[in-house]
Amino acid sequence: MFDYKLIEAVAMVAREGGFDKAARAIHITQSAVSQRVKLLEELTGQVLIARTAPPRATPAVIFDRKDDLHYKLLHQVLGEVPAHLPTHYVPSVEKFAAFIASGLAYGMLPDQQSKPLVRAGRLIDLSPGCRVSVKLYWHCWNLKSALLGNLTRHLKCKAKKLLER
Repeated sequence: MFDYKLIEAVAMVAREGGFDKAARAIHITQSAVSQRVKLLEELTGQVLIARTAPPRATPAVIFDRKDDLHYKLLHQVLGEVPAHLPTHYVPSVEKFAAFIASGLAYGMLPDQQSKPLVRAGRLIDLSPGCRVSVKLYWHCWNLKSALLGNLTRHLKCKAKKLLER
């Protein structure tokens, strides 16, 4: 596990838009923020903050360890997947979207979740027109229940209409 102070420094640089601003926000020196960021980059073996004006976070974020959608999209867009793709896991649907919208990483979101954020200027579509289809499944107990049967029929009908938009 990583020291939370190192992670906090990276997150604050990305959120505040600079090393000086991050230092003021967490009440330490700019040098200390820089050292923490550098140490976490060394520990992870990758650049986490692009030294641009303003600094920007670089790692991809993936919802769970079985998520291969990024690889499918990269293959579709680039024709191949980079040999080493730095990734971080955020196992919460809400936190996953918030992590991306805050500018800490790039990631893939369903249209229903991303479109309002794109319209509000909180997200940028990095691959317009590219889509990765995902099969969805409805799992429920195999019980003879009128209520469960009705719920299943309504859910499948509504989901089909909503997702075909």
